[in-house]
Amino acid sequence: MPTAARKPALRGHTPARAAARAEQGPLIVNIGRQGDGCTYRLDPLSKHRLKAAHRRARAVPTVFIGYTTREEFEALQGPMWVQIVQMLTGVTAEQLSALGGVELHDPDNGLRRQVLSGS
Repeated sequence: MPTAARKPALRGHTPARAAARAEQGPLIVNIGRQGDGCTYRLDPLSKHRLKAAHRRARAVPTVFIGYTTREEFEALQGPMWVQIVQMLTGVTAEQLSALGGVELHDPDNGLRRQVLSGS
C-alpha cells in the first residue's frame, strides 16, 4: 500500500520549531489597521498555547476599536490594550503574565509593543 507523499518543510520552519518558539515567548496579538481603526486578533500559535493552558477560557475572536486619525492610534488605544487582550483571551492579566506576557505586532509598520510582561 503506498504511503501519502509528505510535503517538504521550509528550512527552519517546521511546525515543531514554530511551536517551540511560541512556547518560550510572550503571547502575540496581531493588529490589522484600517482607515477608521484597528482589528486585534490572537496569533494562531498563541491561541493554541492559550487553549492548552486554559481550556475553559471564553474569548472573542477579534476586537475592533475605531479612531478618527491614525496619528491618535497609540494615544487613544494604548491605555485599553490590557483590556483588549483580556477580551481576546478570556483570562486575567495575572494568568497572561504567567504564560510569558503579551506583545502586540503590527506587520504593516513593524510595531511591537509589550502589553504585559511575563512573570
